[in-house]
Amino acid sequence: MLDLLVLWLPVCLGIIALLAYGIFQSRKASRLREYNFRAQVVSDLHDNLSSRLYALKILSDQLTTPDKCPERQAQRSVRLSELALDCMQVIGNIIWAFDPSHNNVDTLFAKVQNFTQKAISPLVPFELNILDRKRWPHQVINPQTNHLVLMIFQELLTNMIKHTSSEKIQVDIFWKDSRLIFNIHNFFSKTPTTSISKPEDADDHYGLDNISSRLLKIKGELDFNQDSNSQHVHLVVPF
Repeated sequence: MLDLLVLWLPVCLGIIALLAYGIFQSRKASRLREYNFRAQVVSDLHDNLSSRLYALKILSDQLTTPDKCPERQAQRSVRLSELALDCMQVIGNIIWAFDPSHNNVDTLFAKVQNFTQKAISPLVPFELNILDRKRWPHQVINPQTNHLVLMIFQELLTNMIKHTSSEKIQVDIFWKDSRLIFNIHNFFSKTPTTSISKPEDADDHYGLDNISSRLLKIKGELDFNQDSNSQHVHLVVPF
């Protein structure tokens, strides 16, 4: 009996040590994910919200002193309203990402559809296709991935409209091999002088850098190509 105890005691201690190490690593990874997500939220608040709030302050100061030109005064009022809505959108996106009930593919699609209907469809004809949705597995998304995928999608579409004279944008979303795939097609009649993959000025680089840094955090892939009358973006998000 003593011999068996001597034999199995090191084995049991080794198993306990491995379990303890596994729990430690799991908690460490969880803390790291939380830290990365909170850091991303802080970055978005700083980059996207603080600049808008500063612009709101400037416009508010200008409106307190009426401009002699009525048209310019009206333009300031419109811009003030637009900036206020932008601020609400930024805050709304972050609140949405924090909500535990939104950590799934369905709510991500709902947010994507809401953005395209309110922000893209008024500017250019838009078509969104979610392919074979009933065959997809139930997929839980952690808050950071949820938030970053939405930010990447929004940045891609707004950059396309900014850099081209879009006539139609079509997005096909499907699931393949544990990956969420977005195929984005931007159609136009006049070939643009620049593109989202090769911007010409610092402001454009800023948008592209945002997309690249977010892709790295979710280990995503982005492939871009362009011909004489269309742009094609292939966005892959692994799970």
